[in-house]
Amino acid sequence: MNMWYKEKYRIVTENPYNKEKLNGLGLVIYSEWKDSFVNIIQKNEIKHLFLNYSLGWKCSDYTFLRYIKPIETLEIIDTHSVGIKNVEQQHELVTLCLNLPNANDIDYHAFYHLKNVFCYGDKRNDSLFSCNSIEKLYIDDFKIGDKHCIGNLKNLKDLTIANSNITSLSFAKELLQLKSLTILNCKKVQSFSDISFLRNLIRIEIRGVKNLHDINFLANSKNIEVVIIETDKLASIKSLAGLKRIKALALFGKNFLIEDMDLTPIYNLEQLSMLDIPNRKCYPVKINCYWNWDDYGKIRKIWLTEK
Repeated sequence: MNMWYKEKYRIVTENPYNKEKLNGLGLVIYSEWKDSFVNIIQKNEIKHLFLNYSLGWKCSDYTFLRYIKPIETLEIIDTHSVGIKNVEQQHELVTLCLNLPNANDIDYHAFYHLKNVFCYGDKRNDSLFSCNSIEKLYIDDFKIGDKHCIGNLKNLKDLTIANSNITSLSFAKELLQLKSLTILNCKKVQSFSDISFLRNLIRIEIRGVKNLHDINFLANSKNIEVVIIETDKLASIKSLAGLKRIKALALFGKNFLIEDMDLTPIYNLEQLSMLDIPNRKCYPVKINCYWNWDDYGKIRKIWLTEK
C-alpha cells in the first residue's frame, strides 16, 4: 500500500505538488473528513489546505469550511463531489484551485483577496471574470468559446488557457500587465497577432495549436525571457533578433522547420542559457542544443557551429 494512505494527515511547510515554500503551515488530509480535523487546523494555525481524492480524501459537501478559521490556500482535487458552495465561506482565500470537473459553480464575488485561481471553464461563470483581484489564472477544459470576459481581468499577470475551443486572442489587448501567457491545446485559435499588444511579456508558451507559422507578434516583446513554441514550421525567426533578454528558447514540433533556414538571429541572443531547436540537414549550421532549467540564466556562448 502507498505510504500516503498509512497516515490520516500531514502538516507541511511546502506545497505538496510544486514544492514551493508556504507562508505558514499547510495540511494534507489522506482520509475522509472528520470533525477532529477542526482542532488540528486551529491548534496548528493551518493556513493552507490540500485535499486530493487520489490520496484518500473524501467529503460530500464541504460544510466544514463554514466552521474553520480563515485560510489562505485551498486546493481540491475531487472527481466525485458536486456541492462545493461552502467554499464561498472562506472569504480570505488568496489561492483557490478547484480541480472538480463535475462540481457546481461558485460565486467568486465572495472572495476579497483572491489572487491565484485554477478552475474548469466548461460553463460560463461571469463572477470569475469580474474578480479583479486575480493575478494568476489557469482555466482548463475551457469550452465556452469566445463567450467570456477574460479581458475584464485587468490585473492579470499570469494566464494559462488549456484544452479550449476559443478562436480569438483579442482579449490580449486588454491585459496590459500580463507577464506570462500559456496556450495549450487550443486548436481553433485562428490568429496569434493580438499577442503583440502584450509589451510586458516575460514568458510565453504555446503548444498544441494550429495556424501558427510566424512569430512576428513577439517582435516588440523587449522584456521576453522564455519562449516555448510547438508548431510544424515557422517562416522565419528574424523577429527574435532584437529580443536581447531571451534566456530560454524552444522551437519544436513534428518535423519542425525554419523555412528560410536563417538561424543567425540566435547570434544576437547574448543572454541565452537554454536552446532547443531540432537540427535539420538543410540548415547551414549545426545547432548545439542544451535544455536544463537548473542552468537557466547561466549564459552559454557557442550555440551554432558552421558545418
